[in-house]
Amino acid sequence: LLRGALLEGDRANWYAAASALGALRDPRIPGLLLAIYGSADPLQRRRILDLLGRGEDRREEVVGLLRRELRGSDPALRAAAAWSLGRWPDPLAVAALVAAATDRDRGVRTNVAGALGRLRRRETLPLLWQLAADSDAGVRANALLSLAGLRAPGSLPALVERLTSDRNPWVRSNA
Repeated sequence: LLRGALLEGDRANWYAAASALGALRDPRIPGLLLAIYGSADPLQRRRILDLLGRGEDRREEVVGLLRRELRGSDPALRAAAAWSLGRWPDPLAVAALVAAATDRDRGVRTNVAGALGRLRRRETLPLLWQLAADSDAGVRANALLSLAGLRAPGSLPALVERLTSDRNPWVRSNA
């Protein structure tokens, strides 16, 4: 039934079916999502990337698709891929996120900062500190929140200083 709703073309049914699939833990779901990805429109692709990131299936095809989209031309898909890669504790995912930290799109950099925080990898601390100095407030805020979540020894004073002295009141309010 859900598979049919994904393939039939009605937009409302497609999103309802995608939401229902996201709640299931069926190992066949990633394969189905990968199969329909190529024929999906950009909004549906963003939803598929999100669902693939939430899944527990760690197949190479999923990580491969997320990494390819992170290097693609559509900034919304790059941002969605970055966010989803933050749920994959895989060295290739971390490497892809590190490479995307200098993306020209602030949405991508914002999601990279958040994704790196969710992965909780200490080797990304220097990059998160760089992102904490980004020109965009959203990137800075996510980087600072990620740094706070890592609880790196000795970084609390610098983190508090950055959070309380940021030029943007929204970033400061996250302190």
